[in-house]
Amino acid sequence: MKLSKILNLACRQAGLKSIIFTSFLLRLFVAWFQYSGDLGNHLAWGQFILHSPMGLFSHDFTPVSVPNYPPLAMFIFAVCLWTYQSLTAAIIWLNGISPLFPSSLVPLFQDSHMPMLFMKLPALLADLVIGVIILKRSRILGLLYLFCPATIYLSSVWGQIEPLTGLLVLLSFLSPSVIAGVLLFTLAALTKQTALWIAPVFLVFTLRRSVSRSLLAALLALIIFVLSYQPFLSTPSLLSPFTIFLSTLQGSSQVIADQAWNLWSFLVPATSPDSTPIFGIPIRSLSITSLFIAYICVLLYQFKVTKKTPFPALFLISLAAFFLQTRVHERHLYPALLFFLFLPLPKKILIPLYILISVFFMANLYWSLRLPFI
Repeated sequence: MKLSKILNLACRQAGLKSIIFTSFLLRLFVAWFQYSGDLGNHLAWGQFILHSPMGLFSHDFTPVSVPNYPPLAMFIFAVCLWTYQSLTAAIIWLNGISPLFPSSLVPLFQDSHMPMLFMKLPALLADLVIGVIILKRSRILGLLYLFCPATIYLSSVWGQIEPLTGLLVLLSFLSPSVIAGVLLFTLAALTKQTALWIAPVFLVFTLRRSVSRSLLAALLALIIFVLSYQPFLSTPSLLSPFTIFLSTLQGSSQVIADQAWNLWSFLVPATSPDSTPIFGIPIRSLSITSLFIAYICVLLYQFKVTKKTPFPALFLISLAAFFLQTRVHERHLYPALLFFLFLPLPKKILIPLYILISVFFMANLYWSLRLPFI
């Protein structure tokens, strides 16, 4: 029996709610056993914000990393930590006043894995919302996304917020309103700077819909961007949000690739500095040049060929950003995997190719961070 027929049969027999619930339980189960070291950074930043957010971006967080995420992500980290701490306090209080309360919950919530699980919830929930969006377009493709080992591993094991950024970007393109779309894209960039990789595609897509509304939306987005930084600054400033944001765009390292299996990591050792020359030209320069050419080609393709849908351009840009850039992480292939499911391709072509990309992505993710029992 063909894979597409098996998926069709599974979709018919399983309702939407049962699919979502099962995929959520699967993610929760996997999420307990392992997590990325980045979550320790998120916890430290969240704890600082809960105490007092002012001066966050200038504070010395040694030995953890400097705060290099935008304000909305920082706020989300703080909310996740506050939720965990509040529930833990409530459980301890209930356990102290009621003999009927299940005491086993106390050590469970005090386990070091529990706060990490709460830090993963935004990615897990975003995964489910994306799954619902895809399910409403195609049950088969929605099933593929929700039960794809790579997407589960990214949100549940790594705990990275790429799915949340991906969801906001996706909604910005699907929104019928130009203004709402621009504001959603702004929120995406305020969760993770990698949203800017596809900003040129979004710019062309939005301006084509309405120039006047795009300009109005851009003004609103600018106001939101500046205001979002103010609670985290020592003193109010209009310029600091831009300088802080731009300072984080260079990445946290200057190596060929941060565990990513991209083009440059196959040519030279991935831990080499991206100033390493090939034929006398620094790889960083080759990367920027090749990426610029790729962007021009994709934008021309979008402008002339794929006027009705932006997703071919989004997929190609995401693919180019991962394979041609230096300093990328293994998880940065995720947007390409997401946008691929929206390509106007026959399922008999799309499904095998999606599985192929997923296998590559999963292998890269697992190679960088493995489950302790596998």
